[in-house]
Amino acid sequence: FRRVLFRSLSLLDPHHERVADVQNNRGIALGKLRRFRSAEKALHHTLEIRKRIKRLRTTATNGNNDIALSLSSSFEATEAIVSVLHNIANVHRAAGEPSEALRALMEAKTILQQEQGDDDCNDNGDLRDRYWRQSAHLSTAIGHVHYESGSLVDARECYQEALEVLCGRLLLSLSSSSLGWREKRTKTAEQEARSEEHTSEL
Repeated sequence: FRRVLFRSLSLLDPHHERVADVQNNRGIALGKLRRFRSAEKALHHTLEIRKRIKRLRTTATNGNNDIALSLSSSFEATEAIVSVLHNIANVHRAAGEPSEALRALMEAKTILQQEQGDDDCNDNGDLRDRYWRQSAHLSTAIGHVHYESGSLVDARECYQEALEVLCGRLLLSLSSSSLGWREKRTKTAEQEARSEEHTSEL
């Protein structure tokens, strides 16, 4: 990872998203090797880059948008930040630091909730589904930390919240599919009726 990182740094802006990708993967690998402080440092570097990209994507000023515009929406920039914070939380969990893990996860949840009113997220069905999946994943992860810390009531509340989100999205998806099926049947029936009318006229 270090060799790839140095090569990336020599070719790209040190705040480029590809550098963030390398640092993120490096942090995950170091965490699995139980080199927690090094992992945390790499992931916080990634977080810094991701937040900078988010600011660039949000402002998109001065014509210097090549980094930011590589992301198709503001939500995708937020999604990347949330993912890094989740990775940071996983390192703290493995290191036996539940308070730090919860802090990272709650920050991720707060940042994600700020996207709920974003036009890109509301107008794009795929982004909207990804928003709710991320929300459920964070609630589940927070529940895991509470469970491992012995806070069973808090854990159950978080798991319940995640379950409600996922079930709610599933019901909405089924409802939309059913509505689309009914509309298709109605259109088919109308087309068949018009076809019969033309046949009768002939």
